[in-house]
Amino acid sequence: MQKIENGSFLIAHPTLLEDTFFKSIILITHHSDEETIGLIINKPSKIMLHEIINDLPDSNFPVYVGGPVAKNSIHFIHQIGEEIPNSIKIMNDLYLTTIFASLFTFIYLFLSFRVGYFRGSPIMKLIFKMDDEINEKKLNRNVRSHGNFSEYVPIFLILLLILEIKNGTPVLYLLTACFIFLYGRLAHAICFSFFEFNPFLRISGMLCTYLGLGILSFLLIYQLS
Repeated sequence: MQKIENGSFLIAHPTLLEDTFFKSIILITHHSDEETIGLIINKPSKIMLHEIINDLPDSNFPVYVGGPVAKNSIHFIHQIGEEIPNSIKIMNDLYLTTIFASLFTFIYLFLSFRVGYFRGSPIMKLIFKMDDEINEKKLNRNVRSHGNFSEYVPIFLILLLILEIKNGTPVLYLLTACFIFLYGRLAHAICFSFFEFNPFLRISGMLCTYLGLGILSFLLIYQLS
């Protein structure tokens, strides 16, 4: 059985029909031998925050239902640490997932831009004064590069996010997997976007892609065991 700790998520079993926990996703905020406390994060109410706290008139955020049994308190999740007194740390910040998700997004946008360019979209024709003739060979290679990138990156980011949330893997291991995978994706994208044939970039790119995914998968399985 997987160990429950601060920052863990619990998903209600489909057969649990009790109103409070039916289809609930619970974020564990405190766990010990004596008690476990969590917040249900997927059941918003129709009540807005400014309706409860008069000092926040512009807070049009829904209040979520589900947490400690007492109904005379409000609990909230934030990222500003000890600036709010009596805050309890749930999990570490997700620095790596945030940074590499941003990097991969920029690469994805670049690849999308190139597909549009070689597809001869009206906007591209207007900006670059392109001819009506479309280079089918270059278009197909850029479409392939774009599609391949979008297939592997989401899986990698999901694995990275899970490992960061679980907070049991040395950062050095995660960084190693991230940079290996980043090289793999860049090498493969450059191979198909800028070269007609480059076996080194293609092979090394896919090998590093598989290696990066394999490292994260192994680390996750190791933690579960």
